[in-house]
Amino acid sequence: MTSMESTLKAAKKILKKDEKGSIKIKHLVKAVLEKIGSSDGMNSNQIKDWIQGSDKFSVEGKVVSLNSSKKRKLDVDASETDADKKSKKKAAKKAKKDAKKQLETNNTETFSSSSESISVNEAKKWRTEHKVVLKVTKDNDDNGEAASKELNSNEAYLPFNTFTSQKCRDSINDVLLKQCTEVNGFKTPSAIQAQCWPVLLNTDNDKRRDVVG
Repeated sequence: MTSMESTLKAAKKILKKDEKGSIKIKHLVKAVLEKIGSSDGMNSNQIKDWIQGSDKFSVEGKVVSLNSSKKRKLDVDASETDADKKSKKKAAKKAKKDAKKQLETNNTETFSSSSESISVNEAKKWRTEHKVVLKVTKDNDDNGEAASKELNSNEAYLPFNTFTSQKCRDSINDVLLKQCTEVNGFKTPSAIQAQCWPVLLNTDNDKRRDVVG
């Protein structure tokens, strides 16, 4: 004869495989009989009594579900996981919003400062380090070399080495500066931007200028 232990074990396996984790008791009893067979003298009433009397199952009306601490723990963990996901998503959204607000504040404070541009000697060193050449179109004679030397010493063409220098802020549209700093996250102008901007935007004369970057 089939033992109560093996019968309850079969019922437990059936419940575990069920997607909902619960089943009507008459259906569970029928499934158990099909699994273990009724040739051993088992009957549905005996199986039903064993299921209802076992602490392995929770019987609510006509519905049976597993009553194990492990299952309850899994249910709690799953619930906590969903809550954690929502909480983390909300926290990430808030952090992103706060970071954007802080960036705007920092940029406002930065642009309100009055950083000075570099000196002529610092500009020469900067050009050497960044491999930037500033010269007149025709630099193949003494006059051309002299003109290039004068060009490199002209404060009007000093590179905008920071976005916060007064010359940069006066010359570059605020929308473009915000695109570079707030949107693209650039800390300083690139070497090409730093040197080309003062050359292209210089309004001291109406001569055309060639820029190769």
